[in-house]
This record gives sequence, C-alpha cells and structure tokens, in this order.
Amino acid sequence: MFGTPDGLYAVKDNSIFLTQLADRIDPERTNIHVRDVHQKALPYGFENPIVGKILVSGKKLFNVEFMTDAVAQETAMEIILRGTGILCEMQDLTDKVSEQISGIAAAGIPRGNKGQMLPHTPDLRTSIDTYIRLTNNLRQVLIDFLVAIYKPAEGKGLLANLKTAIHQKHGDDHGFCALFDELTLAMAFMRELRNAWEHPKTGQKVVWKDFAMKLDGQVYSPTIELVSAEYPQGEIDLVAFMKQCTATLIDRLEALIGNACAANCSFGGFECGVMELPKEGRQHPDARLTYAVFLNGEWQPIG
Repeated sequence: MFGTPDGLYAVKDNSIFLTQLADRIDPERTNIHVRDVHQKALPYGFENPIVGKILVSGKKLFNVEFMTDAVAQETAMEIILRGTGILCEMQDLTDKVSEQISGIAAAGIPRGNKGQMLPHTPDLRTSIDTYIRLTNNLRQVLIDFLVAIYKPAEGKGLLANLKTAIHQKHGDDHGFCALFDELTLAMAFMRELRNAWEHPKTGQKVVWKDFAMKLDGQVYSPTIELVSAEYPQGEIDLVAFMKQCTATLIDRLEALIGNACAANCSFGGFECGVMELPKEGRQHPDARLTYAVFLNGEWQPIG
C-alpha cells in the first residue's frame, strides 16, 4: 500500500485499488453520510512486469528514510503511478496491434480476379493515434517527475531551466547530467512525433500504411515513418516500432527513477546509492532496484 494526494492505493495481483477515507473527502466532517470509498484504479497488478519494474521499484526507493529532502513521497508516487498506467496501456496496445496484424498475415493474402487483394487492418489509424498520444503523455510524466525533484525556475524554456537546476545541484560532471541530456533527446523525439501527427505539414508529418505492395511485388505489413528535419525516422514496420518504443520507454522511466534517487538520496552520514538486486533477493522478479550503503569497502543492499 502507498499514498498519493488522491488517497491510499493497494496493489492486488491483477489490479490496483484506490481507497479514499471519509476524512479526506470531507475534512471538516460536515456530512455524516460521507463514507470511505474504494475504487478500482488500474486493471494491472503485482503480476504485471511493468508494475514490478516501475511501481514496486518506485515505492521501495521513495521512502522517508532516503528521499525526504528531495521530494514528498506522495508526490513522487502519484507521478510514478501515472507513468505505470500509461506504460501498461502502451504495452497492451502494442500486443493488440501485433496480434491483430499477425493474425491477418497468417490467414494469407487473398488474390482477386482483377488483381491482388490487400488485407485491411481494422481501426489501425485509431490505434496509431492512441499510441502516439500515450507516448506524449509519458513524456509529460518524465517532465513532471524531474520538475518535482529539481524545482526549476518558472517561465519559458522548461527543459533548459531543468538542465540549469540539475547542473547547479550536481555539478557539470555528474552522471545524472549526462542521463538528462539523453532523456532530453528522447523527449524531443516524442514531442516531434506528437506534433507531426496532430499538425502535419510539408517536412513534418507521420506517414503510415496498412498492408501494402512494394516495387518488388511483395505485400508488406503496416509501416510508420516520421518525416522530420530534426528527428527523422525512416519507414519501419509498425509493430517493430511500437515494441521498440514501448520497451525503451519502460527502461527509461526505470533508469530515471533509479538514477534520480541515487543522485539525491541521503542516509545519515553514510555514502549511499542505488544498486541492482539479484533475482533471489527481490520483492518482485522485475523490481531490480534497491538502496545500498558503502560499508567495509563494498556496497551493501538495504531492504
């Protein structure tokens, strides 16, 4: 169980439930009929690998013993929960589109009397639209997470202000600065993808194709391409793109959580950091990260 500004969340095997106490709903207790409420928040639970990799790891790392000075636990967990939900939706949509296209391809390509009949993938544009929007929502989660910890100056140029705040806190040579630079490039690509999809124009657009015949006379599965001067992505198999993008974003959020905690944690007078636990010592098989302190010449895991 963990708390966010919304209430208390309980992670079940295949779902996550939100509990809001009557005192939170009606702090002044003006209505005696207001009761505690319980609601299913996400259809993903402890058995989901993304929940383990992101949410369970986040809950373990954002605790009052190590991160009190950096960010409130409830604030961090709200952002991490939001990111977990988005990534689970992206994975579900990726799996759905993959199974859909594989099923169509496995059924064979029919031939018509007057030419080649090409298969049609139902709701493909809607799936692409949803996926790109989820990608952009995850970009916002990454930004919100960084803002919550580093509290950059307000105003235009948020990413530039974040970079300044990170460098001022850690110094130019700190490893987190390099990680932020890499993350900035990824977020710029995600924003470009969203803009090219929602506001297409010459030199900046997303080109997608359903099953199509090419010059070699072969029929190919659906593809996607980002036409962009700064962040071009050549034509690529749609399912391959979605799988690669989803897996990369899962890893990036996990890396951001782990590295941010390693850069900002404190534990008395000890040198502390974040390390990867061996599988046999994990609370969840995909929850790799834990705190560690440097004792007797080596890193010792805590918790």
